[in-house]
Amino acid sequence: MCCRLMDDRSPLCELTSLLSVLIHYRMVTVVLHAALAEMVSLLACALFQPKKDSSLSYQTLTLRSVTKLLFAFHPTHVETVANGANRPHILAIVFSLLAMDLNTPVLTSVLSLASGLLCSETAVFQVPAIIVTMTLVHWKR
Repeated sequence: MCCRLMDDRSPLCELTSLLSVLIHYRMVTVVLHAALAEMVSLLACALFQPKKDSSLSYQTLTLRSVTKLLFAFHPTHVETVANGANRPHILAIVFSLLAMDLNTPVLTSVLSLASGLLCSETAVFQVPAIIVTMTLVHWKR
């Protein structure tokens, strides 16, 4: 529904259009953005949390909460969610962040990147950032 209106024919966006038939199209985008905010907060903990403090401490909860709030309510991201035509970009970022997790197998990371490319061509520009971020997280461990 939403993807046909913007004349985008990416396969995964078309699948989310089927969800939009059951649920309001903006609600699907809001749920995707909430999942993206959660993933960004986990990435922030992986990058900025000290090694010794891997439990759910006050600092970890504060870092995750502040990161989620800043990401979710930043005006640029609010505009992205409000405009239904940006769903392919949100999906590409979700799949790219899935690829960044060091605990996932290589095949899963490759499939996540391929899924991101099936959503939007902007995922190509996220690959260098993914490599640098994975290197920093691995180096920190």
